[in-house]
Amino acid sequence: MSTEKIIMQQQFEEWARSQCMQLKKDGVATTYAYERTDLAWSAWQASRAAIEVELPELRNVPDRDCWARTNALGYNTANHECREAIKSLCLKVKPC
Repeated sequence: MSTEKIIMQQQFEEWARSQCMQLKKDGVATTYAYERTDLAWSAWQASRAAIEVELPELRNVPDRDCWARTNALGYNTANHECREAIKSLCLKVKPC
């Protein structure tokens, strides 16, 4: 199982506990032994797969203008940090 799927399943299980769902694993035909939990897990995965976030394009970093260079570098850094934060939620980000 990929790291991203493990993280997504941990997030799901945290939410499922808050809903008093049973988390007993089946591991044979389904992931979870209880139908309600297994259906919720399937829906959770489908909902995450359906989302793809589009961030603004990165800015070109000019060579000479110090202020514009600093501004563009800061913007691009923030864009990268947003991208990583979105991915940490197991959501997709459209390539720039």
